[in-house]
Amino acid sequence: DSYTMSIESYDHFLSINSDATKMIHEWISKTLSIPNKNLNGLPPCPYAKEAVLNNEISIFYADKNIEDSVEHTLNQFDSFKKRAVILSCPPSSLSSKETSSLVKKLREKFYTNNLWLMYDHPDIEESVADMNFSFEHSLLFFFQKLDDLTIASQALYKKGYYKNWPEEYFNAVFSKREDYFKKATNKLNYDS
Repeated sequence: DSYTMSIESYDHFLSINSDATKMIHEWISKTLSIPNKNLNGLPPCPYAKEAVLNNEISIFYADKNIEDSVEHTLNQFDSFKKRAVILSCPPSSLSSKETSSLVKKLREKFYTNNLWLMYDHPDIEESVADMNFSFEHSLLFFFQKLDDLTIASQALYKKGYYKNWPEEYFNAVFSKREDYFKKATNKLNYDS
């Protein structure tokens, strides 16, 4: 791991790693915030740069007990008082299959709490129309409110952001999240 020298403990599960934070900020600035013609002139993550500038993202690091750390972050999400939380882990922490299984399991457990979990695994290339926007340096987990993310992605849909996405990728990302949002909304409506 290339950035284990500057780690400060946050709690039992999470640490703050200034080197990891710096690399993620650079990735947001140099990759996720650059407009792209294949995304109808929008950047891969149109809201990330502003969220960083407005201090709306917390970035943590975990190098052991990864599954527990991810679940802990979901349980503690509201206490961070941020729009998003990113958890960086060593690239070999979990295989891509283990990561996918963990995310599916935790999405099912937490979507009714209005929480959504995503990931970027270094062994999986995240690309649209020959544009790779994967982090590649570590395994990343992203935590956000499901309603905030759904509303933002619906706005991007209206701007043509997804028009060049392969159908399979679009369904796996956008449509699946929409389905969970509808289930969560119905569940929340029935519970009230």
